[in-house]
Amino acid sequence: MKYSSSRKVGQNFAARDSASESPIEWKPSNSACALDVGPGDEVITTPMTAIATVMAIIQAGATPALADINPTTALLDLASVERCLMPQTKAVLLVHLYGWVREMERWMTFCKKATIHLLEDCAEAHGAVWARQHAGVFGAWGAFSFYPTKNLGAKGDAGALVTNSAEIASRVKTLQNYGANKRYEHLETGLNNRLHELHAAIPSTRLNWLDQFNAGRREIAQRYFAEIRNRRIQLLSAPITVTSENSKPSPHDGHASRRRSPAASHVYHLFVVRCAERNRLAHFLKEHGIKTSIHYPLLAHHQNFLEKRPLRSARSSKRRISCRTLSFSSMPSAAS
Repeated sequence: MKYSSSRKVGQNFAARDSASESPIEWKPSNSACALDVGPGDEVITTPMTAIATVMAIIQAGATPALADINPTTALLDLASVERCLMPQTKAVLLVHLYGWVREMERWMTFCKKATIHLLEDCAEAHGAVWARQHAGVFGAWGAFSFYPTKNLGAKGDAGALVTNSAEIASRVKTLQNYGANKRYEHLETGLNNRLHELHAAIPSTRLNWLDQFNAGRREIAQRYFAEIRNRRIQLLSAPITVTSENSKPSPHDGHASRRRSPAASHVYHLFVVRCAERNRLAHFLKEHGIKTSIHYPLLAHHQNFLEKRPLRSARSSKRRISCRTLSFSSMPSAAS
């Protein structure tokens, strides 16, 4: 797994772990601690995500700052992140929500100028591409989940972190092995987050079929795009696959490509729409045998465990957006 996963995304190192749901959910977060993110620091991220993203920040001892999201994509909004920037900001944790990687040049430029780390939560973006580069290569590290329902899943809880930094890779491996870099020599407090070889073998083998599976997801998404015509239903993301060497990725380029290395490609971990009458729509679809779900019904800053914790959250319309989103399956088996 060490070599196959890192080569796939274009990084030099990969560290496996056995954490649940998100591979950055280490206690404390090994990946954040590897960058010395801790007490007194803030990490800016999105409230529209699985709670593991925010928990990773808290478990590292840092404070989450929840910026606004773009109402047309549900992804983290750069202008809001700029407003959230404080002297104590140490990093931006960017979530490639639903399998969509966008405008990474802008994020990299912003973080470099602000002298903060860019971190990637790639739990839903296995194989997603921007500017001919895979999710996970743009920041200091990229964290992947191999939870069974992901685009690249194992048979249980699993994950990996990819990085081009030998220092980060070494630190993460130490933290996930009781803080030891040699047997019985413990440099710091760590945990047992090692992944069993058998569990690592499953996603490692499935990696060979990832492009094929993602192509199947895009075909299903194309059918949704073509056949959802109700004006009361808004599509959260447009098709995104660009093949021209000189073309800039655009969410309005709607022709899927069979090329091996597109300039940009959504992998549709989920196909998400917006509807003001979401519950009514979900009930109607259920009556007709169509299963839907909500990602996410409760935004991070509304979770009970965060009520008494220090937290900054940008004022916005994100609650209205989350109340309207509805997720459709885009797994290849859904086409049958």
